[in-house]
Amino acid sequence: MLAGIRARVAEFARSMPFTEDQIEDIRLAVGEAGANAIRHGAAAQPCKIRVRMEKRGGSLRVSITDRGCGFDPASVRPAAAGSLEESGRGIAIMRALVDEVGFRRMHPGTRVDLVKHVKQAQS
Repeated sequence: MLAGIRARVAEFARSMPFTEDQIEDIRLAVGEAGANAIRHGAAAQPCKIRVRMEKRGGSLRVSITDRGCGFDPASVRPAAAGSLEESGRGIAIMRALVDEVGFRRMHPGTRVDLVKHVKQAQS
């Protein structure tokens, strides 16, 4: 399911003037948000998450919503540098790859909004 989500978001992003590197950043950030939604937010079986993509002016917004119990993003401690832990890096990765990352508590669940702005070429 996650590979399909990443591919569809990348395809949608290609309809905007992003570079392939920027599209890869978007794809990776969506993969992290989707993996978190599946791992931590999919309380019901079968797992259902909602993905919404939209163009807003010169930006792409991808929203991923799950139906889990939610969480406080401020309480998430990133994995220590050099740590071999398999989790704890997702939010930091998302923030490094896109321009805006927002979390909204839903009832039930969490929505993650990822925004990437089209960068104007420097002359």
